[in-house]
Amino acid sequence: MQGHRHLIQGLLEKAKKILLSLVQARYLYQPGELEGGVKRATDPIWSLKVYSIERSFTKPDKPVLYYLRDGPKRGFVREELLIVPPNTILPLADVN
Repeated sequence: MQGHRHLIQGLLEKAKKILLSLVQARYLYQPGELEGGVKRATDPIWSLKVYSIERSFTKPDKPVLYYLRDGPKRGFVREELLIVPPNTILPLADVN
């Protein structure tokens, strides 16, 4: 019974930390994800576009995986997402 209670408590703690689908986020680029081959110090490390969280996926004793609406088809852990506060104005992606 004690183990069952511990499992439920762990799931409740995890649920409190899950990001809601209303949250807007940018994701951390993987090495080589940007076009152009050689990485420069001035290259962005976060996606230029902002995405909504489409869904989250949880497993016991594993980090929550988040999937982005119209984003890459892979899942992201919380540390790979940069939350964008509401009403944030981002710089233009292509300034010439």
